[in-house]
Amino acid sequence: MKALLDSAALVVTAAGLLAGLGAFLASRSPTAGLGVFLEMALAAGLLRLAADPSPRRAATAAGLLVVRRLLLLGLRVRQPAGILDTGAGASTSKS
Repeated sequence: MKALLDSAALVVTAAGLLAGLGAFLASRSPTAGLGVFLEMALAAGLLRLAADPSPRRAATAAGLLVVRRLLLLGLRVRQPAGILDTGAGASTSKS
């Protein structure tokens, strides 16, 4: 069971890298890309913790959670107000 969970954690990590890159490319927002990657990295860390519930792995998962929160909070604070506004509601046609 440990090998299966470790393999699943590796797959989730790889999927997180691809999903984070996709979110960044689609939105052009580092916050979105990093947020997706960090969510998947946390999921992988929890899978590893389930495979081998040791204090070291628990500390790693907790540390990743803290880093995730601090990074995303820092990016949101420094982000300009209109960065996510794509102008979807604005009319671009000239009458």
